[in-house]
Amino acid sequence: MPVSEPNKIYQEVIDALIALHRLTDGYTPNHEDQTAELAVMIGRHLGLPAERIDVLHMAAQVHDIGKARIPLELLTKPGRITSDEYGVLKTHVQFGYEILNKISFPFNLAEIVWCHHEYLDGSGYPRGIGGDALPLEEPKKGPPPKDVLKQLAKAHAKTVRKENRGERRRRGAAPTGKD
Repeated sequence: MPVSEPNKIYQEVIDALIALHRLTDGYTPNHEDQTAELAVMIGRHLGLPAERIDVLHMAAQVHDIGKARIPLELLTKPGRITSDEYGVLKTHVQFGYEILNKISFPFNLAEIVWCHHEYLDGSGYPRGIGGDALPLEEPKKGPPPKDVLKQLAKAHAKTVRKENRGERRRRGAAPTGKD
């Protein structure tokens, strides 16, 4: 997606991070690309300004960049993971925040990535925040972001389940019945 001129250099930084991530993990960056496309469509539907859509696009492109610090064996493990493994996997959010917070973006990219597993009701992770504590912007037109996020969360969960089934088939693992 072409970005607005003021954000071009930041998109180049994001592109470099993605290129590095692809060296070790071919799956996650593709998932991030799909999420970025969806984020742009939602941003446009909400009537957000182009610069804000750029930020959503960039955040979605690297929302799982912290998985670069998670062992690849865990990321590609067939079948269910243990609760300890899930605890390790959840640290990708903090790692992503730490990576992106080192870059002086003029917008809250690291904060958005840090919140991508938070839920409106506060039941997410890593901080358990919700509602007004989430970094959302009110649109000029269309439904409020919280309503859109509820629909997005449902669509995302369905997509992830479908992707997981396909990934397990490619690896020859049996489906878990939960996806």
